[in-house]
Amino acid sequence: MLKKLVHFRDPDTITDCVMLLETLLQWVEWLNSSTMHMKDVPRCPRKHQYIMQLIKQISHREVGMGLKTTKFHCILHMVEDMLAYGVPLEVDTSFIEMHHKPSKMAAALTQKDKSKFEEQVHACLEEVHLLALAEQEMEGRFLANCYDGHEYDKLVAKAKPNHTCSKVFFVCTHPQSGHTFMYDTVGIGGKCAEVRVEVDLINFLVDLQDCVNLDIPRIALKSLPA
Repeated sequence: MLKKLVHFRDPDTITDCVMLLETLLQWVEWLNSSTMHMKDVPRCPRKHQYIMQLIKQISHREVGMGLKTTKFHCILHMVEDMLAYGVPLEVDTSFIEMHHKPSKMAAALTQKDKSKFEEQVHACLEEVHLLALAEQEMEGRFLANCYDGHEYDKLVAKAKPNHTCSKVFFVCTHPQSGHTFMYDTVGIGGKCAEVRVEVDLINFLVDLQDCVNLDIPRIALKSLPA
């Protein structure tokens, strides 16, 4: 299959790529070790230079800046970081990188003007945050509770459908926000899913439930069987 591609028509190229892949997998496995012998770490610079030379010779990057990137150059300084801070697993930045996603989305909405880039990114982040708060406020959540987060847990009851109905719906009022909502007791993954219906219907059922709560603690709205 690889021989159909232009870069893999030479059998030697396939052998070299397999050797490079095996070397990189062994290297990554060693870097993910929880412990390392001190005698092995000082020998890394020559090994890392060998790996970088393999990458240059076998899978040289020709687009953009080529291999003149910060990530490729940082391989030469990995030994210094390992001696200073320990094994690479102790300096895992993947969790921190996850917090950059909102900033990247905001950066994509800017005009890419260097003189206004930071200002526009900050404005986009504030707009997205305000829109999320406005959505919660329109659904009945008080603005004073905005620092508790955009989402909140709903106090819901469980019920299973039977042969007389296909689904069972309940209405409820959240004790903290006062937000009234209708939810499906059998949602995706076993979780209760909120149902989007007319607000007047929800308010009517909530008022009716308050009037008859002594006799019927919770009114169940059942749909017809399919």
